[in-house]
Amino acid sequence: MSTNGLTEQTFAEMIAENGGRLFRTGACVRDSLLGIRTKQIDFTVVGMVKKNFKLLFPQAKESGTPFPVFYVMVDGIRSEVAFARTEQKADDGQIRISAKPKIGIEVDLLRRDTTINAMAKDSLTGEIIDPYQGQMAIGAKVLKATSSAFTNDPLNALRLARQTAQFGFTIETDTLELARTVQKDLMQVSPNEMLPELVMTLSEAKEPSRFFAVLKDLSLLSVAFAELAALPMDKFSASMLGLDAVANLSQNSKVRFAALGFALPKEGFSAWSERMSLPADWVEAASTFSEGIRILVQRRPADFVDMILKLRRGALDVTEFDLITQAVAFNIPQLQEFKDNMALPKGEVVPTELKGTEIRAWVKMKQVEAVAKKMQCLLEKKVE
Repeated sequence: MSTNGLTEQTFAEMIAENGGRLFRTGACVRDSLLGIRTKQIDFTVVGMVKKNFKLLFPQAKESGTPFPVFYVMVDGIRSEVAFARTEQKADDGQIRISAKPKIGIEVDLLRRDTTINAMAKDSLTGEIIDPYQGQMAIGAKVLKATSSAFTNDPLNALRLARQTAQFGFTIETDTLELARTVQKDLMQVSPNEMLPELVMTLSEAKEPSRFFAVLKDLSLLSVAFAELAALPMDKFSASMLGLDAVANLSQNSKVRFAALGFALPKEGFSAWSERMSLPADWVEAASTFSEGIRILVQRRPADFVDMILKLRRGALDVTEFDLITQAVAFNIPQLQEFKDNMALPKGEVVPTELKGTEIRAWVKMKQVEAVAKKMQCLLEKKVE
């Protein structure tokens, strides 16, 4: 059947007619209970083999190994569909995955990281399946490992820290102790596998500093983000305060990272961006902001003009630059005020005898004069 125009109800009914059951699982169930608009609907199929699913939905796009998922348009949304499975850590340290029709939804949920993510919703009946008391954890605002299998995946410790920052929940004591045991295993994880947790933290967390603070408490910050861990305590604390101040004004991950990257010395920032494939606009924004702060403290009009022009065509714009300086209380005037004064006065035009680079030089001179005049006005106003 074509998946065009497929509704969740029809999707669930077709699977049920063929001996299976469809459930919403993971973050979308959690978010609905928290009153948060979910970004993606994930489904889990129970009681059906992959071959039969592909026959029913031939347009579903299969992706991934060794355990594939399918992408299906449901209610006009590209949704991820997986099959109920178990995960067990073998003696050699490898995770053995088993997906069989007899695996029930409760067993599948047991492999999830925390109990708030170990819930499902029956797509036919709307019933919430909550065998590990996820709703109780949400009510208590507590993060708790679903089982001791939490340590099978060392990235669960980063997910735990991210969920703390995202929801403001505390962490159950036993779960903290479990997370502290994954340090050696986390050292074997590629930095790029850790990147998604950083991206989600800077994109979604209300207090992103809690992500780093939890990792520091777990002695995992030096493994995941060594450059931040190397900061002296006073600079680390200041960077976290600045990050949260910016996060309070903007949900833009690029802007938040620019504030965070500024806390690092140049060599530390370079090491981080080389070790982890950070988004290119993050790196450019952080580098531009650091350069701007270093230059603009000199209060030279020509530097202000150069920076405003650079911000016009770069990853960070003037409004975003001003937002960070305002949030972190840098002693830098708001650039927007100077930008507004850089246009040529009404009636003034470029002399006709100027050509090519002479025109650019003349315009630059006028812009510098305008910025210098504005600086003087602000200085005189401050003196008054």
